[in-house]
Amino acid sequence: STAHRLAAAARHAVDPGRGWEGVREVLGDASDPEYPIYRTHAGPDSSYTLLTALFRAPEGKLEVLLANPARAEGLRSRFTLDLSPLFEDPGGAIGAALPGAAGAAAADRAADRSGGGGGGALLW
Repeated sequence: STAHRLAAAARHAVDPGRGWEGVREVLGDASDPEYPIYRTHAGPDSSYTLLTALFRAPEGKLEVLLANPARAEGLRSRFTLDLSPLFEDPGGAIGAALPGAAGAAAADRAADRSGGGGGGALLW
């Protein structure tokens, strides 16, 4: 079934300019009658796709579609969660773990905000 789904995905020439629409087309592909990407409990494939989740990292969003994402009903049957607060780094701790000059600079900024000296210790 993996080979079928990889072949179906390869048939899509995803244009980066199409953005999430192109991604939804691939994830909603049901063109393979035996093992489609979007599974419908048909043919020898006894499973179905319950939902499709798109992690939209640049916006810090999780979009959940409850129907085929390639079709209009998929877009109407969705909800979006704002995950951006989970990725905020107000103390600079994540940056302090970066290697090289970027990490050292982030550690120094974090230490300045906390009133301590430099050093780049990461406490998480």
